[in-house]
Amino acid sequence: MSQTVGYTLAAVGPVFFGLLVGWTGSFITPLMLILVLAVLMVVIGYKAGKPGFID
Repeated sequence: MSQTVGYTLAAVGPVFFGLLVGWTGSFITPLMLILVLAVLMVVIGYKAGKPGFID
């Protein structure tokens, strides 16, 4: 199931990026969105990788 979601996001991502460029007329907005998502993934990955136990 997760592979299907990953491939779907990978297929839709470039189309969405192109639409954002077309709507805004600039690459700044889509690149800022990618930057925000990358920072979010780093934070979530850092928290998920912390050593610890589940009670």
